This record gives sequence, C-alpha cells and structure tokens, in this order.
Amino acid sequence: MQKVETFNGEQVPVPRDNAKMNDLDKLASMQNALKILPPNLLQDGRHSPENVQAICGFPVTEEMLNAAYERL
Repeated sequence: MQKVETFNGEQVPVPRDNAKMNDLDKLASMQNALKILPPNLLQDGRHSPENVQAICGFPVTEEMLNAAYERL
C-alpha cells in the first residue's frame, strides 16, 4: 500500500524510508523472538537461527544471534 499526501492539489507518494530496520531494531526483534520461543526448541542451550528468523522475518546469522544472546 502506498501512502500519499496532497501537495498543490496533486497526490504525491510519500517515501517509505522509515520502514527499514536498523541493526538495533533487528537486535531488539531477535531478543523478543528468543523470549517467546518455547524451551523445547533449544539445541545445545540455544535457539537455532532458522527458528528466530521464522519469527523475525529477516535473515538471521550466527553472529547476529550471538549478539542477541549477549544482550539478554
């Protein structure tokens, strides 16, 4: 869905730059995913990047997951 504003009687599309997630947003999203994933999905005491990725909706690497666990 494209958001538009009226400018001088014409409808102008509004850029959606604010929809991009920065690194801190992704980190917070991964931490929230780690909190809601059930304990029966733990592998060697940690959740897999694939399970976290399924909740977050963006690719999760092992390094990103390490950073999320460090800040919990």
